[in-house]
Amino acid sequence: MRHTSIFIILLLISFKSFSQNNYWKVSKDSVEISEKSLDNAFNDEFKVYDLDLDMLVKELSDDKIKKVVFPNHLGEFNTYEVSEKFNLNKKLARKYPNIKSYRGFNVNNKKDRIAFSISNKGMNTLILNGNENIVIDKIKSQKYIVYKDASKAKVRDSEEFVSKHALLDSKKKNT
Repeated sequence: MRHTSIFIILLLISFKSFSQNNYWKVSKDSVEISEKSLDNAFNDEFKVYDLDLDMLVKELSDDKIKKVVFPNHLGEFNTYEVSEKFNLNKKLARKYPNIKSYRGFNVNNKKDRIAFSISNKGMNTLILNGNENIVIDKIKSQKYIVYKDASKAKVRDSEEFVSKHALLDSKKKNT
């Protein structure tokens, strides 16, 4: 009986670890990428993914400290430990309850940071990876482009970046 219980616990832990990466799938469809995204991306250093945002949101709602998986522009996946951050003032948070912001770090390199916001318009993500900014932009529906930002401006405040983009997306939807 004891061995059966241990086996079941290990099986559940394995299943949870496996499920963490299920929300990202390499896109096999041909998609049209906006000039803005291509202008900011280094040549061929980008990937397009399908994101099951509902599955990611469910994953984020399970615990206080969450471990989530995000791809980079080279197609590699990294695990980040994130927690929810309340970037909007109380009045705006009541007006836009669907905007959730998260911040965290790469579990294998704590110097690599991630910040992202999720709203009813999708997700905006910035990964500060050493001297590189990795951006994840929504293209359409469930399609996201992941690229190394080639713009000259370095983003210094990842929270400001994702909060501003989520708020702008929500305002566009309400107009």
